Amino acid sequence: MLGKRVSVWRKLQKYGALNWNNCAYVLPLDTSNLEKFHWLAAEIRKYQGEASVVEVARIHGHTERQVIALFNDTRASQYASFIRDARLTLRAAAKRSKAQQLLDFSRLNRRFGDLKAIDCFGCGKRKEAEQLMKELEARSGGSGAGGSGGHKKIGEYRGRVWQTRPRPEVDRVGSGWLIQHFIDPKARF
Repeated sequence: MLGKRVSVWRKLQKYGALNWNNCAYVLPLDTSNLEKFHWLAAEIRKYQGEASVVEVARIHGHTERQVIALFNDTRASQYASFIRDARLTLRAAAKRSKAQQLLDFSRLNRRFGDLKAIDCFGCGKRKEAEQLMKELEARSGGSGAGGSGGHKKIGEYRGRVWQTRPRPEVDRVGSGWLIQHFIDPKARF
C-alpha cells in the first residue's frame, strides 16, 4: 500500500499540486488539471482508497492573491534548487567534455521544461533560470528547441564497436537493431 501512496504523491508533485493543510491538494482550475485530478482519483479508487475532486471558486479566508502567492512560493523553492544545480553545472563545464556538457544541458533542459509546465502563475525566479539555461546552451552547443547544434553525421558513427550491458533488455536489442539497419550495417557489439 505504501508504494501506491508514494506513486500518487509523485504524480501530485509532477502535476505541481499544492498541499493544502495536509488534507487536500490544489491546482488552478482548468480542463487539463481537472482531467489530471479525475484520472488520479480513479487510480486511488482502484487502489481501494477514497478520493474526491471538488471545484471551488475560492478558499475561505484566503484571497486569490494569497493562493497565487502560495503556488509561487512553492515554485520559487523548486526554481532555487534548479538554479543551484544549473550554476554548479556551469562551474563544472570547463572541466567536462562537450559530450558531457551536452548531456548535462539536456538533463537540465528537461527538468526546466517540467518546472515551467507547472509554473501556472509565472514565478519571479523563472527569468533567472531561463538566463542560466541560455548560458548552458551556449556553453554546451545544445539546442533547447531541438535544433542541430552538436549533432554528428551518421558516417562518423560507422566502423565503431558498440557496447551494451550483459543480458540486454528489449530496449537495448531494439537500439542494436536500429544501429545495424540505419547507422552502421557492419556494427559490432
